[in-house]
Amino acid sequence: MTTRILCVLWLAWITTAVADTRTTLDSLEAVGAMQAQLELAELALQRNPEDCALQEARVRAQINLAEEAMDAGREDEAAQGFDAALQSSRELLKSCDERSMAHYYRALALGRRALFAGGREKVELSQGIEREALRALELDTDNARAHGLIGRYYREMANLSWFLRKVAETLYGELPEGGNELALEHLQRAVGLSPDWVFAHFELGETLEGLKRPAEAREHYRRAVALPATDHRDPLLQAQARERLEALGN
Repeated sequence: MTTRILCVLWLAWITTAVADTRTTLDSLEAVGAMQAQLELAELALQRNPEDCALQEARVRAQINLAEEAMDAGREDEAAQGFDAALQSSRELLKSCDERSMAHYYRALALGRRALFAGGREKVELSQGIEREALRALELDTDNARAHGLIGRYYREMANLSWFLRKVAETLYGELPEGGNELALEHLQRAVGLSPDWVFAHFELGETLEGLKRPAEAREHYRRAVALPATDHRDPLLQAQARERLEALGN
């Protein structure tokens, strides 16, 4: 992001309403300008520090940047970025505890940070994912993002080996049971609520494949590939979906 673009963002910010700032934040994310998205969110929060949507945008931008670092193999940078998102999501819940998306972003930050944790910390973060995602759904049963996140989480819990689960529980405490059928229920709900979401179709495909339903899995992998990419990680998921289609014989 060049200095000229940042100057334009500054001029736009000082002359626009908060609602327009949110639109600009979404537009920056759509074109992959994650650093500018974060800087504009932080700038806007100086003027409106209690605005929940702006706080959510900051967490989303921090996660986006950390994911970019993770996908590029910059693990230290990614871990630091997810730490920042965890802190911001903690602050978000202090003032926005009754917002479904606030709990979704908290769950997402916990899940991303868990990728870089070990031992007891990983288990504690994992337990928090379920708690926050379910709270998000308590507040809004139609939160597609929360359905998608908890669906993937339950599938991953269900497919832990018995040995790994018992070792983790013996050392660090009980893990949620999860279950492929429960994952399927949430992911089908996510697709129903957000039919153009690449992530939901890909995760549903993986779940159906795990349940030995390859024809249905192929349908959702194909859908994931055919949809336009709207998230910076969609091309990665679409490449993985093509690999799964090839493995399943298209």
